[in-house]
Amino acid sequence: MVPPLQITYPIQNFNKEVLIPESFAFRADEPHYEKGISGTDLYKQDEGGMIPLPPTPFEIARIETCKSNKTGTVMIDNVHSYVLGSSHSSEDVLVAKGAWDLRIYTRDGRFIKSFPREYGSMPTQTYDIEAILTSLVNKPNAWLNSHVREAMPHGGFKEYIDASENNTKKNAIYILNECSDRFGFGNASIAANQLCKDGKIPKQEDIFALCNRMVSFPLELSENATNVSLSMFDALLEKRSEGQYL
Repeated sequence: MVPPLQITYPIQNFNKEVLIPESFAFRADEPHYEKGISGTDLYKQDEGGMIPLPPTPFEIARIETCKSNKTGTVMIDNVHSYVLGSSHSSEDVLVAKGAWDLRIYTRDGRFIKSFPREYGSMPTQTYDIEAILTSLVNKPNAWLNSHVREAMPHGGFKEYIDASENNTKKNAIYILNECSDRFGFGNASIAANQLCKDGKIPKQEDIFALCNRMVSFPLELSENATNVSLSMFDALLEKRSEGQYL
């Protein structure tokens, strides 16, 4: 007779950010009906008698052995496919099926990739964008129909790759792959698109520099969020302010 709980974001975040904090706070400062002291003080007493947790977390997962197909795709539960890329085609792998994620390893235990775990009876397909991007370096003509192109946000660098021919396309994908390998596909895509303006193609070093800044200092924080006037510095850049040099 209890209505189902409506959760608008991942259950693991709900547990960590809502359920556990509110459970600890529930009647924490009220005196215990029998012992006469608060729940917080009772917990501190119990905590003093606890032994430390093991340094290595206990992983709860079901381990299975699977074989990828010729395209580097691993099929789980007969309906959910996870694409590792051609570098792992026709390979025996170990799959650790956790509650929230699915981790894939080589037979000798080397970690390959983790994916959000899919559930249900409807077929799904999940991609390792970085792995597919790496394979595109040697197969640039597959760019237009690739999942990488589909996942990349619209922008100048994406248009440049679309319009490029053979070696030029291969070099552009190589640059994107190098930056993606170091800073992640999302950061590399945004940086490359942002720097590719007015027909000017960015160098790999410039994309690296912007990616590094994005990782250490998000772009949204670099747009003068405090609205402080910076006009006094315009003279250093020889810019005009209200028609006159400062």
